Amino acid sequence: MKRTRFILGLLTLAAILVTLAGALAGCGKVPATHFYSLEPPAASPVGKTLPYDVAVFRFRTAYRLSQDRLVFMPAPYQVDYYNYHRWAGYPADLVTGALITSLKRARVFRSVSEIRTGVTPDYILKGEIENLEEVDTPGTATARVAISLDAIDTKTRAVVWSGSAQYEKGVTSGNIDDVARELNEGVRQTLDKLTHDIAAKFPEKRL
Repeated sequence: MKRTRFILGLLTLAAILVTLAGALAGCGKVPATHFYSLEPPAASPVGKTLPYDVAVFRFRTAYRLSQDRLVFMPAPYQVDYYNYHRWAGYPADLVTGALITSLKRARVFRSVSEIRTGVTPDYILKGEIENLEEVDTPGTATARVAISLDAIDTKTRAVVWSGSAQYEKGVTSGNIDDVARELNEGVRQTLDKLTHDIAAKFPEKRL
């Protein structure tokens, strides 16, 4: 009788341990990570290509944008991150590449490339990503993008052109995928505006 009770006790304990193990396994499941790209605008060739070689510095960013997690701001003074929703690279690198592609597609300059050691272009472009985040207010989220850009003559060190562009779009669905899509669209539209502004207002003659 005692032996039977002992065996039943062992079986009960084993069942409890199996149940606990299953519960812990379910609690420890890691969510899937989602990755998003930042794409260049589909710029068409402008009317005239300027006879200059241009190099683009890697974009500067605010500290909150210096990593690959999507940023959201639940309050003007508060910054937070989506750990499982990330850009497919650092925003500074993605936006730098997107600008170079946009300028090449538009054929604004004779050549456009990243800044390289040992090569002196006619002009350099230096930009900053000022905003690339979700801004939360009661009832909605807003995708906010702001980018600024300067063109500097490598000979005189003078700023010969400056531009900036902004984009804001409300996202009422509460879906992070929708926020990422609007941020991508914001980058596309701001870079498209900057590309056209450069083509229209860049000095044709070098001093």
